Amino acid sequence: MILSTTDTFAEALALPQTQTTTIFGNVVDTQLPSGVGLGAAVSGGDGLNEVKHLVLDATCSTTLAGATATIYFELVSSASATITSSPKVHARSRTFTVGDAETLAGARMWTTELPADTYLRYVGILAITAVANLTAGAASAFLTPAATTWEATNAGI
Repeated sequence: MILSTTDTFAEALALPQTQTTTIFGNVVDTQLPSGVGLGAAVSGGDGLNEVKHLVLDATCSTTLAGATATIYFELVSSASATITSSPKVHARSRTFTVGDAETLAGARMWTTELPADTYLRYVGILAITAVANLTAGAASAFLTPAATTWEATNAGI
C-alpha cells in the first residue's frame, strides 16, 4: 500500500507514556485542494481519491508502569491547529489495556470508517492515556480507501 503524507497521521510514533491527552502525530488541514487526502474525504471527493477509513496499527508492543494503564484514541476536528482545545469528536476507539492482543506489535488496533459528519478545518487523532503510565509502545495511523482485514495464515488453517 502506498500512502501519501496527506493521508498519514503517524508512522511508528511512540505512544504517550504519561497520563495525558495529547495529539498523536500530524494534524491535517482539510482545506487542502479537493481530491487530496483528507480534504477529499470530508468534502465528498471525486470518488477516486476518496478516503474512507482510519487505521491504527501497533508497531511496538505496549508495556506499562502500572498494572492498570489504559489508552484510547479519538478522531477529532477543531477550528484550531492545536486540536486539544474544544475538539469535536467524530469517532472513538475502545479503551485498550496493556496486554490486549491489539496492543502487541503488528496488530491492528483500530479501524473505523470516517463518519459522515461536518468536520472543522483541522483533523487529527488524540491519544488519551489514563490510570497509570505506559513505559513503551508505538503505532502508525493513516487513512485508506479500504481497510483490509486480510492476514497471512498457515496452509490449512
